[in-house]
Amino acid sequence: MITLNFSTKMQKRFLDRDINKDISEKMKRFFSIAGGSIMTTARRSLRKRRLKSLSDMTERERIAFRQDQVLHRKGLLARKPRRPGISAKKGQLPRLTTMESPLRKRIFFAVTEDKKAVVVGPELLGKDAKAYRHRRVGLSSVEQLEKNNPFMEPAFKKIIPRLPGYLKKANY
Repeated sequence: MITLNFSTKMQKRFLDRDINKDISEKMKRFFSIAGGSIMTTARRSLRKRRLKSLSDMTERERIAFRQDQVLHRKGLLARKPRRPGISAKKGQLPRLTTMESPLRKRIFFAVTEDKKAVVVGPELLGKDAKAYRHRRVGLSSVEQLEKNNPFMEPAFKKIIPRLPGYLKKANY
């Protein structure tokens, strides 16, 4: 039985040599195709956050934005003023502040220790599991981000119908 799971805890990267020794070529190919596809779908689902329109801003945000625009035109403010961003609501895909977010670049896939499954998800961003912190929203971990704004589960569900084709492609 072959299973595909998604997780926020990575064990070993797929390309590590010691994990590749005991897997057949067909299984390596299938894990590579399926895991890579889920990983890519999850990475592509993370989008940059939209900016609030002037009508959506609070009075305080609008006044600060207009004052920054005036200062920028006078040359007293080095950076161009930007409207505040709209954060994702609970249950929607997370919105990134920039497309260079560490979360987007750290989604990988790996083969489990028993070599019967592939695990897809964000790699831990440090030596301990609580290294990823998002101060503005108050998230303490990647697990909490996945719970509030799932992005791995929708990517996995999108790929499920394609798995039989991936098995055929791997000559399994």
